[in-house]
Amino acid sequence: MPQHYDPLLARVLAGMLGAIITLIGVFTFIQPIAPGHLIFGLFQVDDVHAGFHLATGALGIIGALIPPQRFAPRYLLAMGLLYGTLTIAGFISGGDFFNVTFFNMNDDLLHAVVAVAALAMCFLIVLLQPEAFFEPSQNLWHN
Repeated sequence: MPQHYDPLLARVLAGMLGAIITLIGVFTFIQPIAPGHLIFGLFQVDDVHAGFHLATGALGIIGALIPPQRFAPRYLLAMGLLYGTLTIAGFISGGDFFNVTFFNMNDDLLHAVVAVAALAMCFLIVLLQPEAFFEPSQNLWHN
């Protein structure tokens, strides 16, 4: 008997991740928190970098609040892959990301933590609720 997919866990996790990523983007514009474009004196940010965090974080918040119900787990997967790619690009580029934005080593490590956390949340959902990603298959032999 196929189980009914309950999107609550995926939505809560996507909303939490989205809120944290959005908060990082907001911190960029608060001078006492990010003097000299360094959040807490550790993470190098600029407007492009902040915009990226605001956009990807907002997607998680929106995905947590509105249908379709399978958006939230796919958001977690996408953020894991995207931030993982950013981590690798940051390590390879040495901080200059195609002369568009800049990362420092702390940014690369934070991006790695976000990637691992998002993929771990995604994996948890797949283990607990595989229906979040996969439609229950139709049994062609029985009605």
